[in-house]
Amino acid sequence: MGSDVEATRLAADHGAGMRHPMYWNGRVYFVSDKSSSDNIWSMSETGDDVRQETSSERWLMRQPYMHDGVIYYHRGADIYSYDLTSGETALVSLALIGDGDYQRERWLDDPLSYMSSAQISPEGDSVTVTARGHFVTAHLNDRRRIEYTLPEGTRARDAVVSGDGEWIYAWVGNEDRQEFWRFPVDGSGEGERRLSNHDAFAWDIVLVPDSPWVVFPDKAGRLMMFHPSTGMIMEIDKTESSNDNGFDNFSFTSDGRYMAYEIYDARDIAQIAVYDIESQTRTVLTDGRFPSYSPAIAEDGSWLYFLSSRNYDPNPGSPWGDRNMGPAFNDRDLVYALQLDPEADFPFQRPDELMLDTEDEDEDKDEDEAEDEGVVINFDGASSRLWQVPVSAGNYGDLSVTGKYLYLIERSGRSAAIKRIELTYDEPELETYTSGVMGYSLSGDRSTILVAKRGDQPSFFLVDAAQGFPTDTGSAEVNLSDWKLRINPDDEWGQMANDAWRLHRDFAFDPNLRGLDWETVGEQFLPYAERIGHRTELNDLISQMSAELGILHSQIRQGDVPEDEESGAPAFLGASFARHADGLEIVDLYEPERDLLDTLGPLQQPGMDFREGDVITAINGSAVRTEADLSRALDHRAGEQVLVTYERNGSEMQDIVEPVSRGGQSMLYYRDWVQTNRDRVAEASNGEIGYLHLRAMGSGDVASFARDFYEHFDKDGLIIDVRGNRGGNIDSWIIGTLLRQAWAFWQSPHGGPAYTNMQQAFRGHLVVLIDENTYSDGESFSAGVKALELAPLIGTRTAGAGIWLSDRNRLVDGGQARVAEYAQYGLDGRWLVEGYGIGPDIEVDTPPLAAYRGEDHQLDEALRYLEQQIAADPIPELSPLPIPPVGTHGRDVD
Repeated sequence: MGSDVEATRLAADHGAGMRHPMYWNGRVYFVSDKSSSDNIWSMSETGDDVRQETSSERWLMRQPYMHDGVIYYHRGADIYSYDLTSGETALVSLALIGDGDYQRERWLDDPLSYMSSAQISPEGDSVTVTARGHFVTAHLNDRRRIEYTLPEGTRARDAVVSGDGEWIYAWVGNEDRQEFWRFPVDGSGEGERRLSNHDAFAWDIVLVPDSPWVVFPDKAGRLMMFHPSTGMIMEIDKTESSNDNGFDNFSFTSDGRYMAYEIYDARDIAQIAVYDIESQTRTVLTDGRFPSYSPAIAEDGSWLYFLSSRNYDPNPGSPWGDRNMGPAFNDRDLVYALQLDPEADFPFQRPDELMLDTEDEDEDKDEDEAEDEGVVINFDGASSRLWQVPVSAGNYGDLSVTGKYLYLIERSGRSAAIKRIELTYDEPELETYTSGVMGYSLSGDRSTILVAKRGDQPSFFLVDAAQGFPTDTGSAEVNLSDWKLRINPDDEWGQMANDAWRLHRDFAFDPNLRGLDWETVGEQFLPYAERIGHRTELNDLISQMSAELGILHSQIRQGDVPEDEESGAPAFLGASFARHADGLEIVDLYEPERDLLDTLGPLQQPGMDFREGDVITAINGSAVRTEADLSRALDHRAGEQVLVTYERNGSEMQDIVEPVSRGGQSMLYYRDWVQTNRDRVAEASNGEIGYLHLRAMGSGDVASFARDFYEHFDKDGLIIDVRGNRGGNIDSWIIGTLLRQAWAFWQSPHGGPAYTNMQQAFRGHLVVLIDENTYSDGESFSAGVKALELAPLIGTRTAGAGIWLSDRNRLVDGGQARVAEYAQYGLDGRWLVEGYGIGPDIEVDTPPLAAYRGEDHQLDEALRYLEQQIAADPIPELSPLPIPPVGTHGRDVD
């Protein structure tokens, strides 16, 4: 310590992880899992004589701290001590006295913030909302809101009023399985378990009209029919798709015989199918060329309307232009109709002289046939009887049909509007029904539309589906605004612990759970839920439990953690300071991207003239002498104007500044680091090598890539830095851009630079920087670069989080036991990335002392490598040969 000698790695051949080093009496103590469980180990100062000190076989060892020859550490839910002299381990007896404030029963004022579903009743007179694992049925006006009592320690999903209006159906999660329950609709009496042994997670509950049956898809890719009264259950369809929720958007004829729905085919393309419940046969009506979805079948089975992505209007429409990464196809969806009844008239077709006016006779005939035999669909040739509804292309979803209108949702960015078109040939027009919506649904009899609107809290409206959305919505709003939900934290924490255990069992990428006895894992961890005293401790318990699987990409997200509303909210000025006799001297103004004004820090805004060396003396008239003074003066001031007084060369100046939040300060610091690297590379290479950093792999990062990559596309070399990359899902976009190769070029007769085909393709030498903090999709990008031999990887091996996941494993309070679900494989079938990472082609690390001094050996190696490659293999200049004489033709490319 305190010397100029670089650190030396100890026990490099240990063969397992080593962390939390602690020094005592000539030995270095540390935590390692070499024995298959975390234990304390030690070694000499030189890394020799490595030995295991403790011998625990369960639990992670966390937060070790040494004091006076004793190591204290957290294992499970307790604190232990290990005496280095005696070698004895002991449980530390602690008595923490508190009033259990976070465990007390409380009332939740905003249960709708945790809404997971809202279902309209079959007759349209009520809405059943599921939120925070509970459900309630609400009506219009002042009718009683009905609440239901769930079995202790359970969570409800997808509650809906039964077709006969007598029951509420819901999936209820107990300690081991999801179960199908029904509850008296009026809230009296206890619920009844009707299905308890289904072997896969169920996604929904769909009522079959005029029938006691319900339908639900499950995670095994099956479509099931279930009779809640008799308990009879049967599989009626199974998807060939990789999508484990391969069925959606169900629509029925009025008699419940025919069910239209989306099914994903073996190519994962959505298609339209109709199931005849009476004959137990399925007919697929689309051919798989285009995705087709959201079927809406007429009550009498005469027409089947659906959406399909068949409009492809490119933007941009050519490969020319700066930063053109290829076309996007917006507004893909069109509305189509299949004529299931060959005699049915298309509602949007204007009658002509060949169409006989026999409407009255047809209506009488249809009514007689309906009374005699119900709905009968003729599927022969139905796929070829395709019509297009006169609606322009858009971003549509959630199509449905009544006797008078087609309804759908049109989405634009994060906004959505319900639109409808009347079933008429007399100037039909798609009109906005209402906007600012979350969604909508029709009642089983299609008489009423439920509209869910966005706001601080969701709001719900029941409206006659044949009428317009009311201007004054007071009489149409469902009575939910004053709903409060009683929460018992102890019960809820126990339920969420069980839920997380179940979700890992049911969703983890390996059905065998890496060979673990998951029941035993539950027996080890779940009883500790009784010791939880704060929501963060639940996260701790779930984290330890999920860690047993050893999946590096599973994650825990915090949920409804109490906020400390009395603590400060710090604000910052985007600079570093040093003590000065008169105040705080600005020693480093974080460097922005000067061309992008939104990257400027608080002291760099247009019209300001703050400089390094200036001394800040006061904020809002209060003297500033220390950073503590500055912190107090700026507390709770982020985004607000403050008066900054500062001195330069003995002269006092003032300016109005808006400080930034902690997140804003972090981003300014990050941009400063990136800009420092950019400047360093540009200076070292005389501008011939470019540099860009990808912080993550989300939508904002592909925008960053487009902004930065094309600045360098014509340079001799480029460094793409994904060190510390936090992941996302855009690796294929970036790799696709890097795969583009120039194979020809154009040259203007007036001179100037040549331009290549492919446009703006990078022709230079490339390297990619990685490190142990390159994570998730940052690793997929690194793996792709390595597998496709696009560039050498320089740095250290990546984190090893290679199993992809979704966001569907949510707990009742909005927290998440995010389970890694989809393993990634090489084309030869090898399991990739997870638990190991992607290794560099050139291994370089920056040791501690060098890093402290601001050195970056990995970046230095990237520069050295590129300079060497550019010298050995220079990029040829694009220079056309003289045009041959007249009469000489051009040549083939080979």
